[in-house]
Amino acid sequence: MTRKQIADTATGEVLGENENEQIRPFAELLTILDRGSVHAEASRCLHDLTNAVADTGKAGNLVIKVEVKPLKGSDDQLLVTAQVASKMPKSEAAASLFYRDASGNLTRNDPKQLALDGLRVVEPKPAKVVTDEGTN
Repeated sequence: MTRKQIADTATGEVLGENENEQIRPFAELLTILDRGSVHAEASRCLHDLTNAVADTGKAGNLVIKVEVKPLKGSDDQLLVTAQVASKMPKSEAAASLFYRDASGNLTRNDPKQLALDGLRVVEPKPAKVVTDEGTN
């Protein structure tokens, strides 16, 4: 099954249904909507989204919503607005292990673990250097 070509692969020009139809590229519209702020916001969101996806390994999305409505009292004027929204993937919150003591409070030490009294720190001794000729 052959897919209909919708853009000229050499120029990027959007192709119409017939030779006389000229279609303005959507990307061009994004650069002029609200003095370019829609394009800038979408670019920033996409940049942040790709980094968040790479960092978390989870999916996210970016949505550009364009609304077109007629201007009251005009036959050929249209109001065009656009909104950019993204849903960033969330990373897992770091977890810490705690125990519950007899009073119901959290503690880092296992209350069931017996204490080992009389333990001391043993200082390390300097290592002996061994060569082919013996000990130095």
